[in-house]
Amino acid sequence: MTSPDRLPRVDYPRLDALFRAGEQVWQRRSDVREAHGSVTSWDYWCWMMFSGAVEHGELQSNLYPVPDSFLRERVVGSLTREQFVNSGVTDASRFRKVLLEAGVDLESAGRMLDFGCGCGRLLRIMARLAHEFELHGVDIDADAIAFCREHLDFASFERIGTAPPMPFEDGSFDVIYSFSVFTHLTEAGSRAWLDELARITRPGGVVALTTGGRRLVEHFLAGEQDDPVPSPSALEARLGELEERGFLFFPYEKLECPDPRNVEFFEAWDLESYGMTFVLESYVREHWLDSFELVAHRDAPDDWQDYVVLRRKS
Repeated sequence: MTSPDRLPRVDYPRLDALFRAGEQVWQRRSDVREAHGSVTSWDYWCWMMFSGAVEHGELQSNLYPVPDSFLRERVVGSLTREQFVNSGVTDASRFRKVLLEAGVDLESAGRMLDFGCGCGRLLRIMARLAHEFELHGVDIDADAIAFCREHLDFASFERIGTAPPMPFEDGSFDVIYSFSVFTHLTEAGSRAWLDELARITRPGGVVALTTGGRRLVEHFLAGEQDDPVPSPSALEARLGELEERGFLFFPYEKLECPDPRNVEFFEAWDLESYGMTFVLESYVREHWLDSFELVAHRDAPDDWQDYVVLRRKS
């Protein structure tokens, strides 16, 4: 457990130094203490990771490095360094909230997996839990995994293939979260990976993931998205199918890559099995609950993707 008047002590040198720098800033800033209530609060941690790091060199110097633009592009497009960090704070915080709402004790030791971790956008924020959770990340991107292994010492990382299995024993994890992976998979791919997540989640453990639901459909119909596929007209033509089946997949025809270092990377992708996927709650209830119980289905809390929380059946 964390002391109420200090941040955790951990065996990860950079993270431990960041925690100690955070305590020093906390002691000097009465306005920050008034705004965030406790040095151990999640709100203060998020302030440290973004606004605080801008204002205080001792925080900035101990932050984990931000990946180069070509790695950022692979997971979130052409975001600036600041946007990359801030979006990680926002999305990690939203996962934390839905997990807490699902009754997950984030102050109890366990093992947590970021499925589709990319270059650590969310895990660099989830590092706040490293004093309790053994953190892991997996991704198909070898370059992203190499970056994480080199720079994010508070977690373990494995490169995985484009299909199961993963190199973990049955029931390995208490908590798994996955941001914007199931928004891009075929129906068969979704089924295969969901079964694999069920295999490596302990009975009673929780899987939280995002899907493209009705709000995302609305954004695409209005042309309010960066993805070229599907076009508003292509999606509108298949709305009846989506309502009937609850699942709709559009393969990408081409992946745009402004950074020339990503041209070869994206050309190697099988675009027949990677695209834009829409999944309605009705489909989740009918097809995803063989091994899970549905704890929660949050409709677009970020005004974009839905959040689905599943508990592994005993």
